[in-house]
Amino acid sequence: MFLIGHEFGHSMKAGNPALYEELSNFVLSLAGDRTAHNAMLAEKQYAPEKWDDEFVNDFIGREFNDKGFWQAMADRDAGFFRRIAAAAMQYLNGLAKTVAGFPRDVTPYFADILSARLGSIDSRRASNLSDKKAEQPPTPLTFIKSTSKKNN
Repeated sequence: MFLIGHEFGHSMKAGNPALYEELSNFVLSLAGDRTAHNAMLAEKQYAPEKWDDEFVNDFIGREFNDKGFWQAMADRDAGFFRRIAAAAMQYLNGLAKTVAGFPRDVTPYFADILSARLGSIDSRRASNLSDKKAEQPPTPLTFIKSTSKKNN
């Protein structure tokens, strides 16, 4: 799940830089000492100007499937949470559509996509942020294929 969350951050920065900046500011406000992380990036020869983005995206990757992360975001700013959750759902749905198009069934390898999507739905419900027509979580067997049909 780490990679999906990490790449979601990069995708958001490319596609919606203003929203990414809000998310980056939120994550950096939670960050403690980043010395060890920066040293790891330096060792991997990342340019110092990339360190903040890599830290933010690593953080997102670690927390992407954690309901507590999403709940903390919702508690802090419901509007911000809705914008980030919508972007995350769009990203996950795009991944699901891609996976559904593979010539052989690889869906068991992408179970984390379903898990993250369900976690996002649960967080929205818990925060009373979903609209009146609450989104019903898909079953594991129908998620990838139903997402593919919706996005075609």
